[in-house]
Amino acid sequence: MTTNPNDPANPISAEIIEKKELGHFNNPHDLKPFGLTKREQFAMAAMQGIRSNPIYEFKTAYYVAKMSIELADALINALNETK
Repeated sequence: MTTNPNDPANPISAEIIEKKELGHFNNPHDLKPFGLTKREQFAMAAMQGIRSNPIYEFKTAYYVAKMSIELADALINALNETK
C-alpha cells in the first residue's frame, strides 16, 4: 500500500455517507475531498515541531515552511518504501 500525498488526511467514512449524517448532500458521489491533504498535515506537524525548538527561533518563516515540506515529503517517501 502506498501513501498518496494528495489524498485527504481525514476522509469521510462510508458509514457517515450511508447514514446521511451529512444531510445537505443528496448523492454520496457529490462529496469531494476537503480539508488538508496528507502532505499538508504532515508538513503542519513538522512545522509545529520545528517552531517548538528554540534552536530554530530566529529562522525565517519561509525557511521553516520549506524545511517542513521537505520533512513531510521524506516521511511520505519512507512510508512508500515500507513493505
